[in-house]
Amino acid sequence: MSPNQLHQKKYPAFSVVIPWYRDRTQLRRSVKSAASQTYTAEEIIVVCNGPGIGEATSISEEFRDLEPPIVVLSCAEAHANVARNLGLRHAKGSHVAFLDADDEFVPNKLATVAKHVLSKSSEVIICSGGVRVRANGKRWSFATIAKTEFETIGQYIIVNGNFLLTSGFIVPASIVQHVCFDVSTPKFQDLDFLLRAEAAGYEIEIIPQPLYIYHDEESDHRISRGRNADADVSWAKSHPNIDEQLYRAFCARFISQHVFPKNFSHNFFVLWKGHTLGKISANHTIAMIIRGLIHPKLRNFLFESYGKIRQSKASK
Repeated sequence: MSPNQLHQKKYPAFSVVIPWYRDRTQLRRSVKSAASQTYTAEEIIVVCNGPGIGEATSISEEFRDLEPPIVVLSCAEAHANVARNLGLRHAKGSHVAFLDADDEFVPNKLATVAKHVLSKSSEVIICSGGVRVRANGKRWSFATIAKTEFETIGQYIIVNGNFLLTSGFIVPASIVQHVCFDVSTPKFQDLDFLLRAEAAGYEIEIIPQPLYIYHDEESDHRISRGRNADADVSWAKSHPNIDEQLYRAFCARFISQHVFPKNFSHNFFVLWKGHTLGKISANHTIAMIIRGLIHPKLRNFLFESYGKIRQSKASK
């Protein structure tokens, strides 16, 4: 079935929601990628938040002749989750595709997801893989492995070390009645949303195909780059959808491997608990120990090489 035949069905109809608060150049890139899909979106919603609200009128003017139509909303609070929820509540489509303003969709993103939506008898959350592009131009694909039938989303991400970001999420618009993004969560927003959505009964399907580009600019000011181990541990420990196994795996994968050399004996113990109680594989545990001990440049080279190997195996 061609993308044009899919679109004639009028279902699914996608509302693309883009939270934005700075850098008009990045916004133009993300909007262009959403507007250039082989399967046309119903609308593109740009939510100007924080300091970005002062440019809402000029953004509306700049994109007024765009097809599909662009809707510009304003949100005084500078918080991506508040902006995402506002866009979700105003969406007219049957499904909402989230896109961070510094990322971009590949041209067949919506067409690929539409086929998956049409093949399902019930509403599902679909998450796709992506391509991570660093500031130095190096890139690697992630989420190249599908989630198994009996694997929870927590096991897929925390235990088995797969990588999912909000720009890969497409959700039924009706989810707003049951699950929204938690505005009190400064980090792990993607993980938190998926954990709560699964607990609410939503099936989560992974498309192990890079359908968006994640621009990882090392010089930017993402909250996710900050490290506050105590706050991160406290968040995981109090999360209602993180049990003891996931907690042990979380502490190993998201905390100790990043601060390993600072307190060798303590972090080695946490990583060991991540293996024995968190069920992280022996290979992953050894890799995390090595990651904490080697020089960052060599580590990045090995990490990128490993990503290429995983991508090659997944494509066979």
